[in-house]
Amino acid sequence: MRALAQGWRLVADDRCLAWTSGGRLYVRAPESLAGLIEARGLGVLPHPYLAFAPVALAVRIGDPAGPERVPEPESLDLLGISIPQVRFSALEGSAMAKLGLAFAREAGRLGQT
Repeated sequence: MRALAQGWRLVADDRCLAWTSGGRLYVRAPESLAGLIEARGLGVLPHPYLAFAPVALAVRIGDPAGPERVPEPESLDLLGISIPQVRFSALEGSAMAKLGLAFAREAGRLGQT
């Protein structure tokens, strides 16, 4: 929910279907879940969503104590496509800022600034 409040767009909540095309990885929500998001304490609600999106970054939510200060670069292999991966605690106040910085870094590497 914090990501949506910061201007990010919903593709899928909890589960997604993935495929490759042209050397890129894409995801979409399963039809039964498309346009739905769970808002803890409110239930499952409709929400505007993107039909599909390319995957540029994997975010692994981890230890609330936080990741290493200067971690080595990581990647995750999904369907034969290597995706850059970052780790941080979603409970940190800076989580959304870190998400934006990580995404901007990867977009810059792909020439999509």
